Amino acid sequence: EQEEQEEEKEKKREVEAKAGFLRVFWLLCQCKKPIVGHNLMYDLLFMCSHFQGPLPGTVEQWKEQVHSLMPLIWDTKMLSVSSGAYPDTMLEKLYESCKDKAPAITVP
Repeated sequence: EQEEQEEEKEKKREVEAKAGFLRVFWLLCQCKKPIVGHNLMYDLLFMCSHFQGPLPGTVEQWKEQVHSLMPLIWDTKMLSVSSGAYPDTMLEKLYESCKDKAPAITVP
């Protein structure tokens, strides 16, 4: 009986470990806070397909689905491309381009 209990505990630990990022996905969906990432589309597609269910048939349907889960998404790659202001949209290059232009922030 003790051996069965240990096996059951080990199985539970395995399931919890495998479900770890699912919890993160659920929290992101529940909190409705802005999601910020760089080149985020594939990450969102992956999360939706693995944690939400099969992807819809069109991009428009998928956009509706993802925005119902996460209403505000900022993709720094898409912002930099659409601005036309940055010839290189790799994250490191964007950082280098923007770091000196950003106003200084002081915390009281």
